[in-house]
Amino acid sequence: MTRGETTRRFAKSLTEHAETHAEAPDLDMSSGYHGVDRDRRRAAGYALYASLGISKEDRDARVAQRLKNFDFFGAPHVAIVTTDREQGAYGAIDCGGYVTNLLLAAQSLGVATIPQAAVPCTPVTSASTWVSRTTAWSSALFRSGTRTQGIR
Repeated sequence: MTRGETTRRFAKSLTEHAETHAEAPDLDMSSGYHGVDRDRRRAAGYALYASLGISKEDRDARVAQRLKNFDFFGAPHVAIVTTDREQGAYGAIDCGGYVTNLLLAAQSLGVATIPQAAVPCTPVTSASTWVSRTTAWSSALFRSGTRTQGIR
């Protein structure tokens, strides 16, 4: 769990790295979306950007919005849950279960949280000073804000 200046330094480091490096997920990602799944994914993406006033033709604005993932959208705290790479998919599943409970516990206390998948798609070496290279990231990063009326 990070807070304050540690969160800001971590966010700055990840953002700078994400600006100059291609995604390299720690786990195998979907080989592609087809048919209705592709259509729904695109529609959801376009709707998200439209809600932010970003047209699908505005690549620069889309990239800038994507980079906000690595700044944790300004959240004051970040928890990173990892598993040993040797645990493979089972470790990631365990992390998912843990994160689910952590998010529910935070929500019960009125703290808005959300898991993020963008950070685990950043090459692990970018966070080598933060997380050991023998550790695999899970899709288990969450951000928390102050007590809010909803997730921000």
